[in-house]
Amino acid sequence: MQVNTLPALRPTGSNERASGTALAIGRPAAGATAPAAPVPGAASAHPLRGPAGDAAKSAAAFSPWDGERHGQVAAAQLSKAYLGQLSANLHTLKSGYSENLADPATADRREGELASARQGLKTLWRQRAASTSAAIDPQLQYQGHGAARQTFRIRGIDAAALSQGAREVLSIGLPSNLAGPLTVTIDPEQGVNSNVRRLDHALATAEVRVHIDEQGEPLFSASEATWDKVQDRITIKGEGHRFADGIAQRVRTHTEAPALPSALYDQAPVEPKDIRGALQRVIHALDRVGFTQAKVAGALARASAEASAASLEISGASVERAAQAFLARTQSMGFDTYADVAPALAGVNRARVMALLG
Repeated sequence: MQVNTLPALRPTGSNERASGTALAIGRPAAGATAPAAPVPGAASAHPLRGPAGDAAKSAAAFSPWDGERHGQVAAAQLSKAYLGQLSANLHTLKSGYSENLADPATADRREGELASARQGLKTLWRQRAASTSAAIDPQLQYQGHGAARQTFRIRGIDAAALSQGAREVLSIGLPSNLAGPLTVTIDPEQGVNSNVRRLDHALATAEVRVHIDEQGEPLFSASEATWDKVQDRITIKGEGHRFADGIAQRVRTHTEAPALPSALYDQAPVEPKDIRGALQRVIHALDRVGFTQAKVAGALARASAEASAASLEISGASVERAAQAFLARTQSMGFDTYADVAPALAGVNRARVMALLG
């Protein structure tokens, strides 16, 4: 039986759930448990975020029943729509502020439109995680379905601390690690890169990652979905060099400033100097949005190419296995099963089934 896969999948209503069956492919539920994100800066095996490569090679592993892949495509499409709305509001502010500088006497005529754009930005920013299926992080970077992470720094762990002083064993306590404190040895003689790798390896089991940023400083990250449980609850016990020995002490964490600062939507500039400052913030935000839009567009293009190249001849045995898996799923009709299956079967009558099989 010849099955042609669609080049792109359109997310359905907000109440539908992403499912692993071919019949229930929809928009991932907001607030769903986020999968562990890859190490920032490392090569990713993510189907929508890996290198472009040859679509035909990727198609070899393409499956029309791959719910995870469809969820990734849906998240990318949601992100595209979200970024479009952000861009529209920012362009309204850019145009309005520019006109206010050019013709201050008519500024009052534009204030209503500018206030509406600022409120729109504020609302959109608050809904970022839900509106993109947690695919876009606070730095306005596209990470993939459920992979948005909060970046932060820990006071006392910087490039200087990792490259100077005596060797020290740190015991790091994290609320997400039920097995107890994690141990890592800081050896300045090994250099910053080596010590950052040690930290990353030790903390990865608690879903906290570490990498070196553009300034050469260690930057930590945790899943945005669990950040509230992590911030200000990290404890470290040292040997008296960088951190005190004895009882583990809570350390201060500092999050990176978000890509859209609150001044962008909370302040209504009036004076020319303030308007110019606001205009610069808007232009910078538009640059960030444009960069992320290009990344999302690339992800969707790769997914479309893979799907187009994967017009597969699916054997009767494969269809039979899929049918048996579906039947097995429905044997225990608990709430979770019903929630998965009901949307897939809604509106499927005998005539439609016969038409599909015909």
